[in-house]
Amino acid sequence: MEKVFHTVWHGAAYYPELWKTRIDEDIHLMQEAGINMVRVAEFAWSSMEPEEGRYDWGWLHETMDKCHAAGISVVLCTPTPTPPRWLTLKYPEVIRYDVNGPYQHGSRQHISHTSPTFRHFSRQITQVLAQEFGAHPALVAWQTDNEFLCHVDADYSPSAIVAWHEWLAKKYGDIHNLNECWQTYIWSENYPSFDSVPSAGKTPFGQHHVSLASDWWQFTSDTVVEFQREQTDIIRQYSSAPITHNHIAQDRLYSEDLFADLDFAATDIYIEHQHLWKVFRTMDWMRGAKMAADGYTPYMILETSPSHNGSTCVGHPTHPDGVLAVEAMLFLGMGGCAFNYWLWRQQQSGTETCHGAVVTSWGTPSVGWRNVRAVTEMMAKISPLLNTTMPLRAEIALHESKRARLHIMRGEKFWNKVSSWSTPVDEVYRPLLEEGYWRDVRFEGADISGYKAVLSPFMPVLTDELIDRMVAYMEAGGTWVVGPISGCRTEYGTVPTDAGLGRLDAIAGVKTLYPAGFESSRGTLNDSEVEVGWYCFGLEATAPDTIVRGKYLDGPAKDTVWCVERPVGKGRIILLAAHAPGQYGLFINELLADLQITRYQSSWGTSIIPRVGAGVRAYLIANWDGQGGTVTLPEAGVDVMTGAAVPAGEVTVPAFGIMAVEVRV
Repeated sequence: MEKVFHTVWHGAAYYPELWKTRIDEDIHLMQEAGINMVRVAEFAWSSMEPEEGRYDWGWLHETMDKCHAAGISVVLCTPTPTPPRWLTLKYPEVIRYDVNGPYQHGSRQHISHTSPTFRHFSRQITQVLAQEFGAHPALVAWQTDNEFLCHVDADYSPSAIVAWHEWLAKKYGDIHNLNECWQTYIWSENYPSFDSVPSAGKTPFGQHHVSLASDWWQFTSDTVVEFQREQTDIIRQYSSAPITHNHIAQDRLYSEDLFADLDFAATDIYIEHQHLWKVFRTMDWMRGAKMAADGYTPYMILETSPSHNGSTCVGHPTHPDGVLAVEAMLFLGMGGCAFNYWLWRQQQSGTETCHGAVVTSWGTPSVGWRNVRAVTEMMAKISPLLNTTMPLRAEIALHESKRARLHIMRGEKFWNKVSSWSTPVDEVYRPLLEEGYWRDVRFEGADISGYKAVLSPFMPVLTDELIDRMVAYMEAGGTWVVGPISGCRTEYGTVPTDAGLGRLDAIAGVKTLYPAGFESSRGTLNDSEVEVGWYCFGLEATAPDTIVRGKYLDGPAKDTVWCVERPVGKGRIILLAAHAPGQYGLFINELLADLQITRYQSSWGTSIIPRVGAGVRAYLIANWDGQGGTVTLPEAGVDVMTGAAVPAGEVTVPAFGIMAVEVRV
């Protein structure tokens, strides 16, 4: 595995099953472009097994042998998102259903992960593939399936409904326990047996009971995780290469669970350059997905467009020149080891013929070619720096909560503006970026010792396990900034009946008086006046050591408290019971000033990434909005891109400009 994570990979998705007579031509062009990795076979099941039990490996052996000879490594995929037609014809029970009925064969992901028949064939093709290629010298890593749940919602097939009832029985044990946990007597929704519990299908109100909806989507995620686990268990019997998945459906499939069974994180990124900041959180949680006290396992970007995104039609404008190198600099700098395109050669048929590619169907350089070459040249200059440094361990961590996604995306809408997961990203993450905070994102179950502060915003469900961990963290000296909205629901999505914010009331030394929804209200934060609002809570400080940091000055919660601080052991809790759109970063500045957290400041649209290694520090700098900007460089160094000395202080960065400043210490 050492080679995998200490090489900077520049790759593309390749479909040799579609171009069997052009493999030599493609490999020659890949060498010209600077491609040293290809990802293959995720859609090739019918080429591997054209008839049930008859396998054809010749084309794949030829591809992998020739790639190896050319110095190109291979990420090999299991082909389960596209089962062959013979399978769905002979075994129609494998077909997936949406809420309106069964899918037809065609496109991809039209199968049920709960079907025992499909699970059998998935295990079988995975085993023969792993046996055949698990020790191939070109193989550098495995990818399971492809973008689980990206193109489909939940599964409503007969096998899924059976699995749903079995899942509920395993979780709750007794139907009376389910009714009690969900509090189902509302609207006569109590159930006499597990097999009487419906799926989260159509309802006249447009939404199911919050507890049912949350559990339904956890079941959906668990089903895919279980399906993948069968593949990873088989692959590891025959191959030592690490395994990942190009995870993209983060609101349907929960990252913490999926990557628990994998060796490293990966994803696919398609976004216009001016919105690039919206995926920085993804880079940060992927870096945190496999983080230990002494470092982390790099992640891979397995797909991004070399020119424009497009499927049945063109989805994004063609990238301006320079954008690819900026993306590569940022995605690798934040903790990646691979930057790969979808796709290598333009599709000549199917439904994605409009998508940008490195070369055309007829084998000539496409519009993105020169930018792919620019990435190759940039990688050659910064690879030594990437291989000798890693992203700096941040001083603050932000929780990535699958339960928050479950509840906000699939359960309850707290306010018309808090109706999707984009709200926490826009209202919390962007302010942190604007204020220059370098941050780690950690899953709920991760070790958070060593951070000066941990932020847990927009987490309505806080489990006892997480709260216990955070109490221990505070007692050891940490600062926990929790809220807004956090703690206002139980793990089943119900409203607490012992205290308005559950255990937070006692920990913070407050009494929650009532919830209140309002657009905005005047309030105080220490000595400043702020505008707060949305779904809020009026608090009363009840403990003598609780410090009131913020009050409501008017509105429905006038004269009650919205922000408090209280010592917990050697550390403290800071509780936010209201939100101020766009102001979260300023709140953190005000409330955490005493921690003296280092900030890496830049104008909006330009980013600076701190990295560190033995005897070296580095700052990777890129302007991604195309407007140019400035950064404040903490210390002088040398830009390895140009060899020029760069002084400390304000540095001007041109449109789509990149710098990699090395500081020897």
